[in-house]
Amino acid sequence: FVLLAPGGVMAADPTEPLLPSFFTLAAYEGTARLLKPAADFVLSVGAQHSPTRLAWTLGYTEEIYAGLMLLIEQWYLRHHGGTFAEVFYGLKRVFSSGGSGATNARPGLHPRQVALSLFFAVAVPYFWAKLTKKTDTNQTPRSRPRWKRVLETALPILCAGVEGGALVCRLGYLLGLWDYYLPSFYFMDSVLAQRSPQDDLLERFAAEKNASRQAQEMEQRGPLARGYHRVADGVSLVAENAVPTAMFVLSFLEWWYATEQERREVAPTPPAPRAGEMAGDIVLPEDSVACPLCQRQRRNPTALATSGFVFCYACVYRFVQDRGCCPITSVPTDTSQLVRVYASSGVT
Repeated sequence: FVLLAPGGVMAADPTEPLLPSFFTLAAYEGTARLLKPAADFVLSVGAQHSPTRLAWTLGYTEEIYAGLMLLIEQWYLRHHGGTFAEVFYGLKRVFSSGGSGATNARPGLHPRQVALSLFFAVAVPYFWAKLTKKTDTNQTPRSRPRWKRVLETALPILCAGVEGGALVCRLGYLLGLWDYYLPSFYFMDSVLAQRSPQDDLLERFAAEKNASRQAQEMEQRGPLARGYHRVADGVSLVAENAVPTAMFVLSFLEWWYATEQERREVAPTPPAPRAGEMAGDIVLPEDSVACPLCQRQRRNPTALATSGFVFCYACVYRFVQDRGCCPITSVPTDTSQLVRVYASSGVT
């Protein structure tokens, strides 16, 4: 039979790994990026509901996420030959020592391949996230250490190089120039390939063989060891089936929570009228420190959160209490939207 490569090149060798389409890999990459926001969402919600116990987790979100992904990705790499997102889209990693046509002779990956994959799938993103966070500071430029100033200067160039290399790899894969979708696969000397029915049969056979071997070993051990292994097997089976569901449920909840927050937001503030322009019955003063209502210098300056204009507290309180709207924009409001303004100029 004939296989169609991503760039449109026909390959008739059935021993060659069937490379997925560019759109499948783009969808897989998007799914992988959903996991970090979902984990951050869970930690933030937990910290809000129990700040005394879980507030400390907000300072270690990168470490917690990296540890969680280390356990999950190690399991999938060892048993299915790919990361969680890759297995979800029916993909596997094919390592080659001399070419892209070599395939694995057993389900999962060898320990060295697992370690190499974990380095690029978990360790590199973790250190990259920590590196970019190190440059996010509120210190003035002179008060920062020299190494941090150098890092802030070099980081945009480094980011451009990394993103540019990834873009070149994607374009080359799309055009059929090479089989590496990302630079990390080039350094690992591996490609992503479609899983075949033979892979599923091989995994099933290996699982049955492993279960038979463990059963024979358990017969020679005590009841406590047998019970422990049964519980461990049950937990691993439930975890393997629950992880994909939990990931997408968390992503859905994050989307729903963000949508609900947008619904609660107040309508956009109307644009501010120009100075001297009539806005209802109020004329905006030319002086920026004058109250629009009394036309004198503001005393106890108070902002109306509904529109953002600043008045004297006594003036705006009486107006809002009597008419129930902003004096400038006529947007409905109430006295709960009055906010005290602490001006650094000394005007009170």
